[in-house]
Amino acid sequence: MIHLISSKCVKASDALTAAPREAGEDNLAWLGRHLGSGPGAALLLVGGRCQLAFRLRAAQAHVRHDLLPSYWSHVMLLGRPARNLANTSVHEISLDPPSGFGFPAPRNGVQIGRLGTYRDPEAYPNVCVLRTPVDPANLVEPLQRFQKQRAVLDAVDLTVRWIAYAWGVGGSPNPLLEHHGMP
Repeated sequence: MIHLISSKCVKASDALTAAPREAGEDNLAWLGRHLGSGPGAALLLVGGRCQLAFRLRAAQAHVRHDLLPSYWSHVMLLGRPARNLANTSVHEISLDPPSGFGFPAPRNGVQIGRLGTYRDPEAYPNVCVLRTPVDPANLVEPLQRFQKQRAVLDAVDLTVRWIAYAWGVGGSPNPLLEHHGMP
């Protein structure tokens, strides 16, 4: 059994608003208009169209009340916005890192990437920015600690499970149905 907490809200939050792209606008231009410099750390959710992203979104259907695929295949923590937004750092645990995995164990699977990876609106049609009430400066130490505490939450193990499922290795089951969250 999957243990979920469902919201009892009957009305959508006013804090979340739809913000369509303008004609010809890529994801970085959209983010430039909506990221702002508000308080709190920013999380970016993206939903991709590639086979891997589709498999991740479809896997989440098992825990949705409507059994539809999720809109989101990936989440990342944004660093301080760079002058060129494409160079903004992102902390993520990607199942398809652009430069490969290297040896992920010493960092518990955490990778530092660049926001420019998610520029293409055809590859990543769903984009969402969430602001947290946490000062980004207060996340540095917990993020460093997480990278050294695989005994608490082994994100490398989660990554391997999700890759095996997404690639269809040996009949690997949906990790969510085995009580393993997404890394």
